[in-house]
Amino acid sequence: MTYLRILPFMAAAIAAASLASCSIQHTLSDREKLERALTAAGDNRRELEKVLDRYAPDPERSEAARWLISNMPMHFTSTGEETERYRSYFRIAADHSLDIKALVDSLDSVYGRPNQGLMQRIPDITTLDSAFLTAHIDAAFRERESRPWGKNVRWEDFLEFVLPYRVGDEPATLWRDTIMARYGTLIDSVAALPGSDDPLLAADQLYRAWMGQKKFRWTSKLPVGPRLGVEIADWKTGACRERADGMTYLLRAAGLPASLHLAPVRGDLNDSHSWGVIYDRNGYPYIPEQHSDSASLFKVPAAKVQCETFSINEEVLGTFTHDPDAPSALRNPFMKDMTASYLPPAAMKPFRLPLDMLGGTEKGDTLYIASASHREWVPVGYGVAGGDSVDFGYVGKDVVCVAGRWKDGALTPVSYPFRYTSGGEKVYYTAGEMIPVNLYSKCSVTVGDFAQRMVGGVFETSATPDFASADTIHVIQECPKRLYTEVRIDSMQPRRYVRYRGADKTYCNVAEIALFENAEDTVRMTGRIIGTPGSYDEAHEYTSAWDGDPYTSMDHKERSGAWTGMDLGHPRKISRIVYTPRNRDNFIHSGYTYELFYFDRNRGWVSLGRAKADSDVIRLEAPAGALLYLHCLDGGQAERIFEYDPASDLQLFR
Repeated sequence: MTYLRILPFMAAAIAAASLASCSIQHTLSDREKLERALTAAGDNRRELEKVLDRYAPDPERSEAARWLISNMPMHFTSTGEETERYRSYFRIAADHSLDIKALVDSLDSVYGRPNQGLMQRIPDITTLDSAFLTAHIDAAFRERESRPWGKNVRWEDFLEFVLPYRVGDEPATLWRDTIMARYGTLIDSVAALPGSDDPLLAADQLYRAWMGQKKFRWTSKLPVGPRLGVEIADWKTGACRERADGMTYLLRAAGLPASLHLAPVRGDLNDSHSWGVIYDRNGYPYIPEQHSDSASLFKVPAAKVQCETFSINEEVLGTFTHDPDAPSALRNPFMKDMTASYLPPAAMKPFRLPLDMLGGTEKGDTLYIASASHREWVPVGYGVAGGDSVDFGYVGKDVVCVAGRWKDGALTPVSYPFRYTSGGEKVYYTAGEMIPVNLYSKCSVTVGDFAQRMVGGVFETSATPDFASADTIHVIQECPKRLYTEVRIDSMQPRRYVRYRGADKTYCNVAEIALFENAEDTVRMTGRIIGTPGSYDEAHEYTSAWDGDPYTSMDHKERSGAWTGMDLGHPRKISRIVYTPRNRDNFIHSGYTYELFYFDRNRGWVSLGRAKADSDVIRLEAPAGALLYLHCLDGGQAERIFEYDPASDLQLFR
């Protein structure tokens, strides 16, 4: 599930919780926050006071109880028949042998798609009793005091990322007991490892052991809705949020700090991305899905990165929560800006734009910094004009953004699109003179796609079918930029057998191969198809690379060692090879009509005209230096902003 898809659900939930909570001030003392929570509890106040009274003699537990209760307002449980129906999709899909599409279609037809508007939301502050809260507090401290890593988890990280009784808006349960019953032996085994007093090492080992027990099933076909609860640690089905949640339950139950970080909009695709994060003894975040690299080495570009918290972000409350017209992406009071952690030390300086470049902006004005999702600008951060500039805080590198004003539910840009480079320079996209452009795709084929997997692939010939003695006739050095890449073979000995051998860890992904005996031939060579059998379905066997269809492909079940080839019947010479990478139909599709746009600060996206493709390239004209966007009128959703580099004849997707 992606952040952009759940924004409407999240906004409605926050609004409901806000109305149920007490009046919010911009700055409150710890004592005032506690009293705010107790007042909001109404008749449940006495239950919360029981918790405070119980731990009063113990300074640490008392502080933890006060912190937990102070941050309970606006948290709630999503429950009811509609919520349970939503959860049933994931519960049934936990059987990974079932076909997801068939499952979803079946449940949709029988029950109808779950309706988020009918899901009940029960506030924690007025319903959770002392027994429930003390059970969670006692369990969290038991792990902190008994595990070798406990003493090395920072107190503030313990409060924020271990102590909370919930991850999001899932049903409130005693999930720590569930985790211990299911994974207690696994946690004990990690605790016995040398060096397990290091919380980062322990968290990494526990995460890997958990992931090794059952492969996570990635899918975006399941319904959108609230958090699922502790069962997701076993179900291991869903998208990035579900994997992060499963990890978080497991690690927090063991007394290890973990949370979810997210990019509201990726800088290289149109959607968001979230991921699980673990913390070292100094509170610095690391990414276990990326071999526990530090956050500054994270590979997903983003203008802003947020951390999900249990504590209430008072700045967000004071600025946005009670403003129904504010951007939904910025109104969540349980998010904190973590962008600084994702920057290398040399790049950690606030990002400012001068007022004289911001279309009449005056001191005191609030502006938003926004990233692109298709042709929409989605706010991901904000700043207030002061002095001669607007300070947007820390901003990620090499992500195209604009600054603008928010009005009537949309962003009105006041700046040219810009990109903050790794060297600390600002690159602005402004329209220059018209130049010819060659367009090969409407979205990146190197990010979240398969074309990159052809790099390192090898075409070989041999006199024998086992290729015991093979001659290399071509090695793919660069990611294919178009649907059909042509290679001329200058010289080779005639051979009977030819094959494409995929590079390591690429599943031998290739969609189409055509061989030609003479460079000018238009009729491809034929023969008996040979190769490495084995795929997850018949549609992705090695024979798919020779069927004449660029949208079917080979996808071997093993990551390395596979190949697909042809027995030509007798030794023959090859003068030309044309190949197509496995793809999601993002390349130019012959017969489809496309419209090219460029971005103008004052007029928005301006059309440069339409063209019907008669091959795998469209040739048009566009302003040099402008931000461009190619829309297909005949279908497909994968489209992305880009710039065109005439020197290399490449579309640089941003």
